[in-house]
Amino acid sequence: MSESQHKIMTWAQETFGPADPSAVFRKFHDEVGELTRAFDSGDKRAIRKECGDVLVMLFRLTDHADGDLVAILEDVMAENRAREWNLNGDGTAQHVVGT
Repeated sequence: MSESQHKIMTWAQETFGPADPSAVFRKFHDEVGELTRAFDSGDKRAIRKECGDVLVMLFRLTDHADGDLVAILEDVMAENRAREWNLNGDGTAQHVVGT
């Protein structure tokens, strides 16, 4: 990945100025709504674009929480791989409590 959380945060700061975390969270919610509409439309190009917008907002929210989204993802995936899962039969699942 040529982009990084640091590069995205630098761009956001230079482009938008200091961020109010509550405003960033509301904007994240708006972007999820746009992704929902793109998904409902079936427009795969729009879905990809909105996924990118949601990801940018996740980087910004994670930065506010003094985290590194990629490192967090690696930790979560290590945890997920070690869990036992109850499959829903539709490509989703819920982890077994205690795993």
